[in-house]
Amino acid sequence: MDAIWKGYSQRLKDILGLEGSPVAVTYSNVPAQDASGGRHRACGAILAARNGEAINLTSESCSCKGGIHHLGLGPPREGLEAFLVYEEKLWSSLAVARRMRYGINKEAPPPLGLAKFVVFSPLERAELKPDLVLFLCDPEQACRLIALASFDEGLLPKANLGGPLCWSAITYPLVTGNLNVSMGDITARRMEGYDPEELIVSIPINKMPQVIGSIDHCIAGVAKPSGGFEAPHSEDRR
Repeated sequence: MDAIWKGYSQRLKDILGLEGSPVAVTYSNVPAQDASGGRHRACGAILAARNGEAINLTSESCSCKGGIHHLGLGPPREGLEAFLVYEEKLWSSLAVARRMRYGINKEAPPPLGLAKFVVFSPLERAELKPDLVLFLCDPEQACRLIALASFDEGLLPKANLGGPLCWSAITYPLVTGNLNVSMGDITARRMEGYDPEELIVSIPINKMPQVIGSIDHCIAGVAKPSGGFEAPHSEDRR
């Protein structure tokens, strides 16, 4: 199985020109054996895994009050709305913060009780079968991933761009099975130092064979268009 993830990772890094690795996210009752220690936020664990680390997140090692609940590792911590309003300054009032939480929980509720660990690792180092593969990428790379994933079906993703980064990048695609494109949330991006040019594409693992299989046949991969089609030079684009 390791060879499959290594092959997927190398192929996609080569084709898309990714910085770092695709990130495997796995819900598991056993931890990754070669993981780094310490406490992390989910938004930081994604970046660490892109850069080569493996991270085991649990209810004890997750350092974000909201992330523990959104990932399904535990109940919401007391005072979460107050934290979002008065400390993060992400929402204008307690009522608005509760409205946001109600909305996202209705659309994709936390997977409580699913597993003890949420394991983040570079895809090529995944010890267990991933549930999701995350790509930190620019808009053009995201466009190519969406085209590769929909090449054989022609179905557009039911994307949810907003909400907490851990919810939109992990919980939403995990619970719904939808490919998602996430901007993340501004506090997560600033606290962890996300590149302003990057967003996150999350692909459920069952869709990955389609992505890989489309590379040789789709213009978003390496296929060349035929006939009179010719892409304009960058200086001619308007």
